[in-house]
Amino acid sequence: MPRSLRGALAEAAERVAHDMNAQGVANTLNAYSKLEEAAAEMPRSLRDALAQAAERVGPDMNAQGVANTLNACSKLEEAAAEMPRSLRDGLAEAAERVAPDMTAQHVANTVNAYSKLEEAAAEMPRSLRGALAEAAERVAGSAGILNKQLNNRTTGASSLEAVLELLDQHHEAFNYINVATAVTRIAKLAREQRRSGSSNAVTRDAPLAADERYVNLMRLVVHHLQSFKAREVANVISGLATLHIECGVTAEIDLLVQVGAAMERVAHGMTAQNVANTLSAYSKLEAAAAEMPRSLRGVLAQAAERVAPDMNAQEVGNTLNAYSKLREAAAEMPRSLRGALAEAAERVAPDMNAQSVANTLNAYSKLDETGLLLTSTRCPVETHLTATTSL
Repeated sequence: MPRSLRGALAEAAERVAHDMNAQGVANTLNAYSKLEEAAAEMPRSLRDALAQAAERVGPDMNAQGVANTLNACSKLEEAAAEMPRSLRDGLAEAAERVAPDMTAQHVANTVNAYSKLEEAAAEMPRSLRGALAEAAERVAGSAGILNKQLNNRTTGASSLEAVLELLDQHHEAFNYINVATAVTRIAKLAREQRRSGSSNAVTRDAPLAADERYVNLMRLVVHHLQSFKAREVANVISGLATLHIECGVTAEIDLLVQVGAAMERVAHGMTAQNVANTLSAYSKLEAAAAEMPRSLRGVLAQAAERVAPDMNAQEVGNTLNAYSKLREAAAEMPRSLRGALAEAAERVAPDMNAQSVANTLNAYSKLDETGLLLTSTRCPVETHLTATTSL
């Protein structure tokens, strides 16, 4: 949108603000909360006009209008800072009035908005807190249904744009599982897009890394990290590794460090697939591997040893291959883990396909070259192949 158009629309919005109905006010504020350049250029006179309009139509707002208005104000920092007490009171009264009609997403948007609007939250009347608590309890079941629907729509999305639009429309309702699923699906679709001919992951308007919807997804990853379980952490780090290697979308080091801290917390619950995927991801994310603390390397080694008896051929190959690239982790690998992986490799050797055999032998050769051979005996796959050949 050119600056001249942004200016013309701002003038028009200010001119008609006093005639806007409840839906018009909510939609206008919601739009400005998503249009960063337009919001940054919004004149004080327009902010005041919309604040006056919101106060005027507050008694007519429905549940969606209240939730959208509060949500928009929480994102428009200058508008939030200038919000008069009378508007805060009016929106609080409106929120209490419509709370019984709120859906799960309305409740989530409203509560999330108040968490960012410090003055409004501090002044929130007890009756409103009670009404929102009752609404949250009422929609708890439907919230679960909504999250399942969001997960199904995310995994069924056929394009990056479809996932990002879903995220843009429903991000306030995304729980930790939805967030991890979105990262995984975006990584898969971006890889497919690149392999079909595009050099980088691109959305409708910009490279993926610069798309505000993707940036917001990374914020949601941080927001939900404490809720992530082993599967979600493993899926997120794997997705970030895919985006980095396949599509040139590099995660910020602060994010990778925080994901690593979450991984340290949940490593004890990882499955064989989680462990293999996580180690493989770190072997591809050089910046993350360089920042991996000894404590994380230790808990991943413990997890790998615990699940080694359950690993299939691909997981064994991927784990050994990852360790062959993670020099510090390999150097610190306890003897018990070396033995567990050797036993696992020997156990699954009869089931290995060509790639798994090649990966395993290649991993042993690299570890041997660097003095980090996993056992003092021959590679178990080589032993199996020799025995098979001699029959």
